[in-house]
Amino acid sequence: LSGTEPAYRIGIWRVMAQAATDSGKRHNWYHKIVDAFSDTDGKDRTHAAETIAKLKIHAVCQYPSLIHDAIAGKDKILSLYSLWAGSLCDADLTNSIRDSLLNLLASDGNDTVRKAVAAYMLRRMANLSNIQWKKLTKMALSEPVSSPAAAYMLSAAIVAASPEEEQ
Repeated sequence: LSGTEPAYRIGIWRVMAQAATDSGKRHNWYHKIVDAFSDTDGKDRTHAAETIAKLKIHAVCQYPSLIHDAIAGKDKILSLYSLWAGSLCDADLTNSIRDSLLNLLASDGNDTVRKAVAAYMLRRMANLSNIQWKKLTKMALSEPVSSPAAAYMLSAAIVAASPEEEQ
C-alpha cells in the first residue's frame, strides 16, 4: 500500500528482499534500493544507504564516485550511512572506518543524532579490536544518561565486547 511513499518504501523493499526465497527476486529488490541511492535528488537516499549497509548489498560498489560524493556531501547522516555502505567495497578500510566512527563519537559534542547513528553503525559492524572496544566503552560510560546517544553507545559496547571482556 505504501510502496510509492518516499523513505518508507525503502523499509518495505528491505523486508521484501529479506523475505525473498528466490535469489533473482532478492536481487531485483537490491537493484531498486541501489537505484534509490543513485538518485542524487531522491528523498530515499539516506534510507537506501542505510539499507545497503544493513543488507550488505555489494552492487553499490559499482558506483565508487557516487559513494564518495555522498560521503563528502553536506548531509551528515547520508554521509555516515554511505561511509558504512562504502566499507562493503574495501574490507581493508573497514577498521579505519571504525576508528573514524569512534573519533566522531569523541568529538561531536552535542550532535547526539550523529553520535547515535555512529554508535548504531559500530554495533552493526561489530568486530572491534580490544583497543577500539575499550575506547567505545569509556565514551559510553561517560556519555550523559540523558543523551539520546547513550543507549546506542552502551548497546554497541555490549554487542562488540570480545569473549574475554564479557567476563
